[in-house]
Parts: sequence; structure tokens; C-alpha cells
Amino acid sequence: DIISINETNLHEKTQFQLPGFNIFRFDRSDKKGGGVLLAIRKEISCYEVFSQNIDNNECVAVQISTQSGTLLICSIYIPPQIKISSRLFDQLLNMNNNCLIMGDLNAASTLLGSRKTNSKGIQLQELLNNTAFSCIDDNITTYERNNYEEKLDWILATRPIIFC
Repeated sequence: DIISINETNLHEKTQFQLPGFNIFRFDRSDKKGGGVLLAIRKEISCYEVFSQNIDNNECVAVQISTQSGTLLICSIYIPPQIKISSRLFDQLLNMNNNCLIMGDLNAASTLLGSRKTNSKGIQLQELLNNTAFSCIDDNITTYERNNYEEKLDWILATRPIIFC
């Protein structure tokens, strides 16, 4: 019902449609690569609340309505050499404290299922320790190349979260 795509490589003039889905996206305009997209089934009541680049963290956020209340769904892409923006995460929490984030954060942390820890993995761990977000995915590998695999993509949620 909800699809999150990172590194879409789409540009403002690029048409993208998926039958039966509303498309919300943030395209990188100044250089190649990047971009985030949320595709949400048309039967789900929703609207875009945020589509920005904050501290080079690319994000699109959509508010959906459920029988239990509202939920902020976010797709985030953070390029490899860019830090995780605590300003972005604070801003998302201020919009709705019931929040689900899916994204390619390029963060690796052994405490969260990765084979090694990088600087963004440390930042992610600090973010999880200091905010209402927690990691809710199943620690599976999301990146493989030349006999190397790593977990770089994450699903984060506030506690407690409502599901549709």
C-alpha cells in the first residue's frame, strides 16, 4: 500500500506514474543522483506536508489518516559523505509525533545489525538514544557488492506507532 524509493534519479520534468498510487517526491535539482519518492495507494487518505532538503538530507513526508489517528510517513535519503541532520528529525517529530521513516541513511552500526560501524552509524545510534525514534526493521542486509554486504537502509518509528 505504501512504497518508499530512494535515489530515484528523477528530475522536475521527469514524469513518473504508478497506476493506483498517488506519487509524492522530492527531486534533486542541482546535480545527478539522489531524490526520494513515496507512492501511496489512492484509497488511503493522505496529503504531502514536507518536501525539502535540510542539511543535504533529502526528504518527502506525507500525512495519512487512519481509524486510529494520523501518521506521518517519510522517505529520506542521506548521501554517503553527509551527516544525519538532527534538525530534520526534530522538524518531522514537531509535525507529528506518530512518525514512520523509511530510508537510505548510509548508516552502519553493529548495534543495529550491520557488520561494521561507520560515523553515520554512531550518529544514528545517538539519534535513537536521544529521540522517540526506534529501529523497527529486521536487520537484513540491504546492500551487496563484490562479496561485501551491509545494512544501510532503515525503518524507524516513534513509540508507540499506529499501523493502518
